[in-house]
Amino acid sequence: MNQQTIDMLTEMKMTAMAAEFANQIQDASFNLLGFEERLSNAACRRMKTVRYIRMPELLDELNIARSNSSLKKLMKAYKKVELLILDEWLIRPLTSQESYDLLEIVEARSSRSTIFCTQYQPEGWYTRIDPDPESQSPISEAIMDRIIHNSYKIMVEGRVSMRERKGIRAASRKNDKTDA
Repeated sequence: MNQQTIDMLTEMKMTAMAAEFANQIQDASFNLLGFEERLSNAACRRMKTVRYIRMPELLDELNIARSNSSLKKLMKAYKKVELLILDEWLIRPLTSQESYDLLEIVEARSSRSTIFCTQYQPEGWYTRIDPDPESQSPISEAIMDRIIHNSYKIMVEGRVSMRERKGIRAASRKNDKTDA
């Protein structure tokens, strides 16, 4: 899996990130980091601007910006960052307004790198973007078209969640092992 990721980053002309990611794989101090953390760390080390945000927080930000007339400014900020990491992507179905706001984010980022971290296969994204099949809205197609035709899929398999790896219990298990 790691070599596939390195090859894909190289194919995407992100050779510096590929090299940094390869270095991190060899360095045991990075073992506790998740995939998206490693990539964002590699980007930062190469002086790239990175923004990490959870999907619920992004939707809140967009809603607040719309209500106080700063949506254009917020969109500009999201367009400017070189790597955007959207965690918990489509954790819940979106409202119509959220779908249209998301379309604006995806469109604004069409020439930038975005990592979508999710538990759902891309095929399931359509109904999470527009959960009302009767709406006849092309919003799901519009968003997915912008993502799919300008992306690489890196599917990370695993059963151990970040909270299980880094939570209090993980720390106590680690301490138990060192005390023995």
